[in-house]
Amino acid sequence: MKNTKTYLALIATVIIAIVTVISCDKNLDKTDPNAVIVSQFFKNSAELQSATNSVYAAFHGGNLVGREWFFLHDTRSDEVATGGSQLEQPRAQLLNGVHDPTNSVMNSVWNALYTLIHRANTVIQNGPDVTDNAPLRDRSIAEAKFLRAWAYFELVSQWGGVPIYTSTVTGADSYQPRSNEDAVYTLIIQDLQDAATVLPGKSGYPASDNGRATKAAANALLGRVLMQKGDYAGAKTALLNVPGSGADGYSLTDRYLDNFELETEFSNESILEAIYVDKGDNNFNNSNSNFSSLQKKNILPAVYISPNPVKNVLHIRGLSANGRKTISIINVYGKLLQRTVTANTAYSTDVKTLATGMYYIGIEENNKITRLKFIKE
Repeated sequence: MKNTKTYLALIATVIIAIVTVISCDKNLDKTDPNAVIVSQFFKNSAELQSATNSVYAAFHGGNLVGREWFFLHDTRSDEVATGGSQLEQPRAQLLNGVHDPTNSVMNSVWNALYTLIHRANTVIQNGPDVTDNAPLRDRSIAEAKFLRAWAYFELVSQWGGVPIYTSTVTGADSYQPRSNEDAVYTLIIQDLQDAATVLPGKSGYPASDNGRATKAAANALLGRVLMQKGDYAGAKTALLNVPGSGADGYSLTDRYLDNFELETEFSNESILEAIYVDKGDNNFNNSNSNFSSLQKKNILPAVYISPNPVKNVLHIRGLSANGRKTISIINVYGKLLQRTVTANTAYSTDVKTLATGMYYIGIEENNKITRLKFIKE
């Protein structure tokens, strides 16, 4: 019996030793077999354009122009003021000028800008190896340079000198120290000059590519950058390179609000727009539940707001007489402000306490829904 126990113990020891040896494989630097590595990508211009699109995705993201970038700019300007106690703490800190380096909104924007820069560097670094479509290759690289310049201008105009990266970070030794402002501006100006040389005018894009950087966008941003530096003569030269007529020309709109309404997007005054596509559910890439609830099932074409813009009272006309309607007012961040049920063919409500800006109206009736928007003056 004792020998049997000894034999079993020996077998157990051997098994443990084998498992330990197998488990102690020190090669932890594994390649994910499900991921496409950079050396296997960028085989053609279509893949390069996909990478460029990812730079735009960072630009559109919620931590940049999709949300937090707005708070970092507007709450620190003279354009907004406190209107209640519902503003979240990090945004209230920005509004009241009491933020510090731990502010989450500021950190989100900072990190997102460097994410954009990293993606742009990936395109700029690998693009020259693509040979199947030289015009698309060169344009994709120029778009990446424009977006990188935009990101660095955001950084230098708010933080001064910042670390400069012009190639992808591949390890801990790739991290860069803080550069001075002049070095950052030198890179921005060079990127924009390079982009303006290659990018087409707006007529050079099909409608499906609306929202991509153009020669005019590069020159307009270059003018803005040079004005920030105090180089007004250089800024004038750059801005005069934005055409005022012709297929690629721009001009002021007769109605200022055309610059802020979906129905008048890409107006003659619009040099660059961040595009958010309706995915079929009226969600426009916004995951907020109040927006998501406005499912596009059927449209109520007769419904309209009059007048629009709205001053003190919102008037909705053209509602059907066939039952109860649920009317919701939602702000641009997806917050539900008001919800009412009515059986009338017209609806009015006092909105004088709403802040100036754009708002959405959701109207549901008999499994039909539409979304309108109005401007509060």
